[in-house]
Amino acid sequence: MQCRRLYSLYRRIAGLALALTALSACAQVRPIEGRVLEQGIDAPIAETILVALWKGDGFHGTICFHVESTISDERGHYRIAPPEITSPHRNLLGQEVYVIAHKAGYERAKESPRGIKYLLRFDGDPSERLRYLKTLNLAVSCGAAGDSKKNLLPLQRAMYEEAKSLVSTNEDKKILETLLWSVEHLEYGAEEAQRRHLRRLEGKK
Repeated sequence: MQCRRLYSLYRRIAGLALALTALSACAQVRPIEGRVLEQGIDAPIAETILVALWKGDGFHGTICFHVESTISDERGHYRIAPPEITSPHRNLLGQEVYVIAHKAGYERAKESPRGIKYLLRFDGDPSERLRYLKTLNLAVSCGAAGDSKKNLLPLQRAMYEEAKSLVSTNEDKKILETLLWSVEHLEYGAEEAQRRHLRRLEGKK
């Protein structure tokens, strides 16, 4: 929100070019930090994976253009240092940074105050958990992130490893395959990930 106010102020005073420069600088220099707590008891949750997604307003909708990640310490504290963003989208208007927290056996709370990420113990069955992981996988998609997209790997691997022990139905297996494809897409690229996916499908016939 501060970045948006800064953009509006500079645009009124000095014009669009300087406003865009100020907005770009603002989006890049602030560290992101806070704590991960269990909702209801405020206990710190260590070893939580946190992903920060930089997004802005494009011509045809929101564009995600940068990714960073980290892990919370024993006090639940996390900090992401200001990245050097080189994406051609780094000067988009309306920039915001979205932080998503994940730990096996937990789910995200619907609301968290600024600087706090609340998690809840997951209370559903294995198939419900797989559907949650599938939704989370979509939520962290960041198509224009370039090389920084590989910062999603710790999260993608963690989701896949958790999902492997939950599979029982054919629908579950499809979700597991989607999660594995997401990992391999980051590790090997789209073409190799697709080849591996097709080989697995052929092997099941």
